[in-house]
Amino acid sequence: MNMSLASGLSCAPHLAFAQVGNNNMAPDFSRHDMVVYRHDTPRYLADGFYVLEQIGVLSVWRVQVTGKNRLRVSQNLDWAEAWSLSGPEFNRLCRGMVVGVVKVLDPEMIRPPVQRLSFMPVQLVGAVQ
Repeated sequence: MNMSLASGLSCAPHLAFAQVGNNNMAPDFSRHDMVVYRHDTPRYLADGFYVLEQIGVLSVWRVQVTGKNRLRVSQNLDWAEAWSLSGPEFNRLCRGMVVGVVKVLDPEMIRPPVQRLSFMPVQLVGAVQ
């Protein structure tokens, strides 16, 4: 990734980050991944992934128009039942559309504080001092 782009994303006031807490949306999003979403537009914009808030908890959902002014809200789990919501019902839960994902390879390394590795001085055999 272009580092200037990455630094621009981190300070973009219209973007927010949320960590995925389970594998309900695998393979699209895995536990510990970070989604980037547009918190400045907490409403339906187009079919895609959205961050919704229920009882103070953020989660990622797939959202599609089904016709008759209804939205189908679902997750990837086979047993998870999809919802059908009106536009106003959806907008009350919506916190923004997902616009990106950061795949987290080591969740322990993103938790503060990150401890620095300590390096022991190594003396090379035959090295001139």
